[in-house]
Amino acid sequence: MNSSQLLNRAIELHRAGRLPEAEAAYRQLLAAQPNHADTLHMLGVLEHQTGRHSQAAQTISKAISLNPNVAAYYTNLGSIYAVLGNLDSATEAFNRAIALDPRSPEAHNNLGNVLRKKGDLPAAIDAYRVAISLRPTYPDAHFNLAAALHESG
Repeated sequence: MNSSQLLNRAIELHRAGRLPEAEAAYRQLLAAQPNHADTLHMLGVLEHQTGRHSQAAQTISKAISLNPNVAAYYTNLGSIYAVLGNLDSATEAFNRAIALDPRSPEAHNNLGNVLRKKGDLPAAIDAYRVAISLRPTYPDAHFNLAAALHESG
């Protein structure tokens, strides 16, 4: 199998919830290609999903250092920073994701969540509204917008 096939297989295992097998497959690919940014990113996502948030931030940061132009890397890094309570770094990561891909409703919604946690309700409301404008059927963004509007009175 080539590296693309190995990565696809690992992602299939990951999506199927077979996380130990997916992690082993990601690590096998990284043993052969330690600077494979997409594999590092996906391993970081898996680490985050399994509660290893600090390690996940390091792993995705390495992916970003190898390929700094992928919005999804920053969106996932921002989510990790938010869980770790590092709201300024989360804001920075989401803003970078939006700069790379302004049409990402997830990045706008997640930015709204961080801004809301920081107490900036007007900016959070704006971010949620952008997310909804990009994907009108985005239930999380609608829920978050309603909560932020309720909080703001």
